[in-house]
Amino acid sequence: MYTKHLEHIGESLVIYSLLEAGILVAKPFFDKAGADLVGITSVDNRAKICRIQCKYRELKTRTSVVVDSEYVKGAFVLFLYLKFDGEKHLLCFLPKDIRKFYRKGHLKNKDVYRLSINSKTFSQLTSNNSLMFTEAKVNNLNKLISESSSDMEMRRLAKDMIRKSRELINTHQKADRLKDIIHQIKILDIEKKANEEKMEILQDYVQFMEKYKDQIKDNP
Repeated sequence: MYTKHLEHIGESLVIYSLLEAGILVAKPFFDKAGADLVGITSVDNRAKICRIQCKYRELKTRTSVVVDSEYVKGAFVLFLYLKFDGEKHLLCFLPKDIRKFYRKGHLKNKDVYRLSINSKTFSQLTSNNSLMFTEAKVNNLNKLISESSSDMEMRRLAKDMIRKSRELINTHQKADRLKDIIHQIKILDIEKKANEEKMEILQDYVQFMEKYKDQIKDNP
């Protein structure tokens, strides 16, 4: 099922909700340190920022949300646009909410927080007022942003960009090594076929010699 348009709807709803709460929103040209969006308190030298991650999930029988534990530090907020049986809800998780409702785990050698959702947990989550983007939640988010260090948040973004760049370089290096291996395999395959052809020629020659050896002896 194509859900990209619903993801865009969820992100647009997050942007609208943040702007209505007085938090400026920027859409970066990167997705680093969990930042699908960046929230900004002002555009002067007193500006504070927060990293905003947007998730969309449509529940059939079971679904889950996974977030890298490295992201859940400082001024970070996760919005979950959740749909089930015709109902749509926008849930807001600050770091303390993630640590409360999500379970710690591991995925691909990384520490993560995972939220498993079924019809029962859907009801529990959507009926929990502390996860709604209410005025109280806005106040908590503003407090989180105000107490954060913009320098630290920028370092988190930069650190994640450097880490992703290194991963990309490693991926390219592995791809290059794989190409070399494939090339070597192709060369070995060509050599194998050439050797097989030589063996066939030698076998034909041996058979020929066996068949006509008596005639060769009589007619040196």
